[in-house]
Amino acid sequence: MDDKPITSPKKNAVGRDREVMTDAVCEKILVSVKTGASLKVAAEVNGVNVNTARAFRRRNEIFKERCEQAEADAERRWILRMNKHSEKSSRACEWLLERRFPERWARPEVRAQLEGGGIDAEQVVQGIAKLLSTLAGHHADTSQVDAEDDLPAELKEIAAPSDESDADAEDEDVTRS
Repeated sequence: MDDKPITSPKKNAVGRDREVMTDAVCEKILVSVKTGASLKVAAEVNGVNVNTARAFRRRNEIFKERCEQAEADAERRWILRMNKHSEKSSRACEWLLERRFPERWARPEVRAQLEGGGIDAEQVVQGIAKLLSTLAGHHADTSQVDAEDDLPAELKEIAAPSDESDADAEDEDVTRS
């Protein structure tokens, strides 16, 4: 890796990370990250609390840069390996394409999620407003007709009672008014 020391002795440094995050421990964490472990796992495996490691990374620019480089090295190795496997297996090639270019190669249900599931924010806001109006109407005026017929299908499921006891309770509220 880099010969530059990660930590520097500071007389006025505060916090326990000065004692825990020695150069040796930092190097072990970086090796773990470079092999593909997350910072959380790398820290825990090396006996460091993840919050200590994250705080140290925020405060120490050298450690932050070396973590980013280790993550990039791990990603590059995985990509090279997948490229190698994609020559032998169409499944590996499909996997790479799905993840690298999901807008064109992902399965339809994944593309639908990426595109917002076919319902936009304006529809959600309108549906919630209608639902609230309907609920308010049920409590204020029992003769009002349900406005759920105007809701999009995705919101009708939310508006529908979840079980029979909810439906019974709703019926009781209507008869009491």
